[in-house]
Parts: sequence; C-alpha cells; structure tokens
Amino acid sequence: MIGSATGAVNVGHGAKEMDCGEGVDVASLDLGGAQPELVKVLRASGAPLAVVLIQGRPHSIPWIAANCPAIRCAWYPEQVDGRAVAEALFNDLNPSGRLPCSVPRSSGQLPDYHNYKFNGDAAFSDLDGTPL
Repeated sequence: MIGSATGAVNVGHGAKEMDCGEGVDVASLDLGGAQPELVKVLRASGAPLAVVLIQGRPHSIPWIAANCPAIRCAWYPEQVDGRAVAEALFNDLNPSGRLPCSVPRSSGQLPDYHNYKFNGDAAFSDLDGTPL
C-alpha cells in the first residue's frame, strides 16, 4: 500500500503489489508481469510505437531498446502525467531533462558490493559493459 502523506510504500499488507519503493527489492531489473510480452505484441502489430516507462527505478530493457523507435522515461510524473507525456510524444514540448542515473543493459552489470569506483573497463564475455 502507498502511504497517504508521502507516497512511499508501507511495507506489510499489500507490499507485494509494488515493485519499487522503500522496503521493496527485486531480484531482476526486467519489466514485471506481462509487460514485455505486451510490448512485443504491440510492436508486431506494425502500428507506430512509443514506449513510455513510468517507473521508480531503471529497468533492463534491451529488447525494447533494440526494437522500439521511441522510448520515454516519465518516472513518476505526478498530477499532470497524462498531459505531460502526451505533450512530449506529440512534440508540443521539448523535454530537456537528463536521466538521473545510468540504465544498465542487465542486472548482471551491477556490482554486488559498495565502495567501488567504476573505471570504464567492464568487460563481459556475453554483454557490452557500457550502460544502455
């Protein structure tokens, strides 16, 4: 459940419905539920497609990045979310904000320890070490 004053997750009853927030950790950065399959079905339809991510953490979206021509990250856009997203999609405004974090290609890129400075030399045998 979401706290009424701050919007933070109240850990306890209902926390399983959330995939982001204080006290809510996930083992994978992939989109949850049927969302990846939905994007694939929509892309296969041939209709123009713009993916809008409304999220509280970056997700691993390699298939979407490789197959969808437009991706917008709206984070949690608050009260005027629908209007703001529509204005950005229809070029009624130029969203000039920058991402506040790097988006990994996979959760395997994330170090499992702290106090580590990335030197840019990450090399994986099966994946590029750069952020998405």
